[in-house]
Amino acid sequence: MNKLFAVLIVAFMALPALAMVSAASPIPIVDNVSVTIPGNVYTGQSFTVYVNNSVGFSNYTTEAFFSGENLTGFSPTSTYENYGGSNPSASFSVTAPASPQTIYIAVITSALYGNQYVNYSHTFAINVYNPITLSATITNSQPFAINNITVSFDLNGNLYGTKVVSLAPDSSQVVSLEILESVLGTGSYTLSISVNNPLIKVNGETQKASVTFYNGTPPNYDWIYYVAAGVFIFMVILVLGSGRKPNRPSNPKWRR
Repeated sequence: MNKLFAVLIVAFMALPALAMVSAASPIPIVDNVSVTIPGNVYTGQSFTVYVNNSVGFSNYTTEAFFSGENLTGFSPTSTYENYGGSNPSASFSVTAPASPQTIYIAVITSALYGNQYVNYSHTFAINVYNPITLSATITNSQPFAINNITVSFDLNGNLYGTKVVSLAPDSSQVVSLEILESVLGTGSYTLSISVNNPLIKVNGETQKASVTFYNGTPPNYDWIYYVAAGVFIFMVILVLGSGRKPNRPSNPKWRR
């Protein structure tokens, strides 16, 4: 229901722009506009949306409308508008909100073709997740600075990302990389962080350090111990029971 409400808000906000464009011309140019926009981001992440219209038109206009359940920390805080004139391309920066949710961005473009306007409109849904932070401390114990240090982050033997940093003489720095919670499935992972310079140490050790972590809620295997304990108790009872002598009835005492 909340997602539907957010979509309706975007549609309502975009109505004036659509009405203005449609009044001039109802001809869409859907196949001639490309929008580069991520489908998944993490909270607080900054990204850029690129809009590329077809060439050969004039009076290009690009607008974007934003909606979500809780836009705290989100930017821009108002409708994006770009009057590009003869420039068919436009771009705008977006910062994801501080809480996980689905946000909606309605992109509307129009351009003058001859004596009539053509237009494009589409609403994009972006999933916002909490990030998982991968980090390590790298140390330069040398009396001179070291530049262009490539820090590589591997997950289960596969390269996930890199960071390039520089270290002053005899200094340390925490290097972090954000990963989308949705990228990792539930399970165990081995994170390996390495550097390309033998003079740099990772977490005070060598050029490489590894750690294993579990994403999600680990399965509960306590019931195995309960079953084992139950079997043990049952076996003890059997053993004790087998060691007892059967109760035989004593000789009856006859009354005289």
